[in-house]
Amino acid sequence: MGVFMFKNGFLIVLTMLLMAPFAHAMDMKAIKNYQKDYLKQLKESQQSEKEAKKNMQQAGQIQQYQEELNRMQEQAEKKYMENEASKRMSYEENYLGERKTERELARERFLERARSQRSSLHDEVVGRSSAYMSAQEREKQAIRTQYQNEVDARLDVVYQLEEEMKREGVYNEGNRRIISEMFRKAHAELAKKQKDMAVDMREVEKKYQKSIQDQEKRLEELDRIQAIKKAELKNKHHKQAVSDQQKMVDERQQWLDKTQSKLHDLQGSIHY
Repeated sequence: MGVFMFKNGFLIVLTMLLMAPFAHAMDMKAIKNYQKDYLKQLKESQQSEKEAKKNMQQAGQIQQYQEELNRMQEQAEKKYMENEASKRMSYEENYLGERKTERELARERFLERARSQRSSLHDEVVGRSSAYMSAQEREKQAIRTQYQNEVDARLDVVYQLEEEMKREGVYNEGNRRIISEMFRKAHAELAKKQKDMAVDMREVEKKYQKSIQDQEKRLEELDRIQAIKKAELKNKHHKQAVSDQQKMVDERQQWLDKTQSKLHDLQGSIHY
């Protein structure tokens, strides 16, 4: 605008010079007034240019200030979020770690009780089984002794009769055949007795074997029950772990909402 005014002023001055010979025909007062208005407009134009430059400088400063403000805000938000996220992660790790430790300790206590219970029952079963085996062996030995005594008694009768015949001098061919027949019958009876004894032995073994098996079944039943309880405990701990994770998810959402609110307050303080 100043250049334009300068050009216009130059044309006016040039016109005045060209018209100088005719100045006596012009109103000198009007010319002076025109010159005065022109100088006033020129000064105002120069002042406008200065104000425009000043406004541009101020606008640049405002932009720089806004950019710096934005940078400070971003840094403050980043630092705030980093601090809050670090606290949150530490809390979650500690909480989940403590809960996991509690479950592991509970599992160890369960396993320790189970081992102790089984060890006690195992010792009891072994003791009773051993007692049953001893009792079984005693009964079998008693049966063997009984049958052997019966056989020995039968044979002793024949031996005594044979000896008596020999002392009396009547151990002739006829009596020898009688004694031989008696020995044959005695040995046949011995064979029958051995079969009967084997049957009685098996009955004794069956009786005590059932008792021993019943003791072994007690261990099997305990193992079955403990396996069920162990599976139940594992399932319970799994549900607890899932629940703990969900709790952290829910709390994290609440934390995010709360953090966003605090961040909004922080942004307001920075703008202020």
